[in-house]
Amino acid sequence: MKIAPALCLISLTILSGCGGRSDKIKVAPASGIVKYKGEPLADANITFYPEKGPVGTAKSDAKGAFQIQTNGQPGAVPGKSKVTVSVASSTIPPSDGRAHEFVAESKIPKKYASDAETDLTVDVAPAGSKDLQLNLTE
Repeated sequence: MKIAPALCLISLTILSGCGGRSDKIKVAPASGIVKYKGEPLADANITFYPEKGPVGTAKSDAKGAFQIQTNGQPGAVPGKSKVTVSVASSTIPPSDGRAHEFVAESKIPKKYASDAETDLTVDVAPAGSKDLQLNLTE
């Protein structure tokens, strides 16, 4: 049968295009401390928006320390990134039917929660940046 050799050739051609390619993005270690008015900011949600590539996220611990993760990998896309920081209020909405009136107040200025308004930026070095300082002010 002449079909079998042709099928083998087609199969090998298709399979050879499937291997050896990595879709993993390049990230570099990125960690540091987030502070508000000079004090460590606990339980802050931190997001890095790089100029190119996927966003990285982290949550700060009780001492304000954070480590960025991008697509499940530890690290951030190297280069410049805008940074947003948000902290939800720990106040629980009332249970008396006024929940629609409840507005959680942020512990920090709202500008830091918006990638359009934030003035925070970082520059992650290709080899990584392990001592990033995010200092939030009024």
